Amino acid sequence: MREIRRRNPHIKNTDIGALDDVNEQELAKDGANDGVLEQQQETKKVSLTDKAAERDKKAPLPLKVEKKEEQVVIATEPEQTETESEPKQAPPRPEREETEEQEDEPKERKTGGLYVAFIALCALLSVAVVLYAALGRPSEQMPTERLPSEEMQTDASDSTVVDPRPLYERIADCAVTVRIRTEDGTRISSGTVVFSDGYVATLWDAVENAELLEVTLKNGASYEATLVGGNALSELALLKIEATALEVPVAADGISVGQTVYAVGAMGSNAYASLSSSLCSGNVSFGTRNLRVNDGDAQKFIKAIQLDGFNAEALGGCPVFNEDGAVVAIMINIGNDAASFALPIGEVMSVLSSVRAGEELTEQAVSALAYPCPRLGVACETVEDGIKIAAFTSVESDVAKKLRIGDVIVKVGEATVTDTDSLRAQIEKHKVGETVEIFVQRYGQILSFYVELSI
Repeated sequence: MREIRRRNPHIKNTDIGALDDVNEQELAKDGANDGVLEQQQETKKVSLTDKAAERDKKAPLPLKVEKKEEQVVIATEPEQTETESEPKQAPPRPEREETEEQEDEPKERKTGGLYVAFIALCALLSVAVVLYAALGRPSEQMPTERLPSEEMQTDASDSTVVDPRPLYERIADCAVTVRIRTEDGTRISSGTVVFSDGYVATLWDAVENAELLEVTLKNGASYEATLVGGNALSELALLKIEATALEVPVAADGISVGQTVYAVGAMGSNAYASLSSSLCSGNVSFGTRNLRVNDGDAQKFIKAIQLDGFNAEALGGCPVFNEDGAVVAIMINIGNDAASFALPIGEVMSVLSSVRAGEELTEQAVSALAYPCPRLGVACETVEDGIKIAAFTSVESDVAKKLRIGDVIVKVGEATVTDTDSLRAQIEKHKVGETVEIFVQRYGQILSFYVELSI
């Protein structure tokens, strides 16, 4: 009755009897509804069970047992009793989508897990490589003791260090000091004994204007010297003193770039401040060059060995020795702080032998050592087609007799010339007195002439 009053508050107490009838009718309706609901639930359960069985038949064999276990779970979950006083539960939803998600979830987890494991393994390997490179070989990266390399040990064992002291004792007697007195005063130069019967080689520019010459040996003995001969073209002069059995150096067979060489001579040009018999060392920085130097108003080419480590101005005329004590060259006063030059001993001895024999030192006689720069004998300017002749240095020259002012030089031999530098380069490939073919353009025609080169 209380339940009825609660559900129908508008009913009065006087209608209790009528309410009882209403109550019985509502209860009957509720019972009928409950029966219908239970029947629908049972029908849905059977339907779900049949669908699960069909899915199990279609599913792959490895998943069959797992799906049967899920079917049991689905069948047992609804085994619950409901009371009329509890709220009614909604019918269970189909489990197809949930089941498919559960099937895919292990695969995704497995794939993701493998990917994470692979990344972690790569990271560990990278760290291991870095650590090995940094700390794995400490003896190579951070040596605890500084040791010479294998290559350095090999070089040290194979190399031979020459002691210059015994070498100096052998070669110093071949080097002499030359004192030159002129009207301007007295100066000092160096010289080399080249023949044992009293012949000494020195530089021509040091002695050509001498009034008195004096040669001093290493042992202190001094002799008055006589100028036998020489010339400016060769840079050499030969002196004679009254002494015999002098120490003569052995001539070297050749030189090589990088070779260590020594010079012994009088350092300085002042007679009161010279340092005679001084030993200096250097290297061969280049082989023989045809060195262009000024020779008064003209120019010449001289065959010279390029050296470094020497003061050419202070050591002019002194002998240059190799590590075996053989003389390789005679130093000349040509050079600067970067390089100095010396005349090769073979050519030097050839020239001095001619002087000793009393022969005249012609250009041909010294041509193996030095020769004048050949000249075409024209003053010219560069034009569009070649080199135009503007004047001749001598009207008596062979080129002045054959070519004309206004001719444009286009070729020397087979080589085309386009400016004065290229013309000079082609002319200097020859020597004075040689004949070359010159091609010129004259009045629109190309003509050729053979002309003799002059100084």
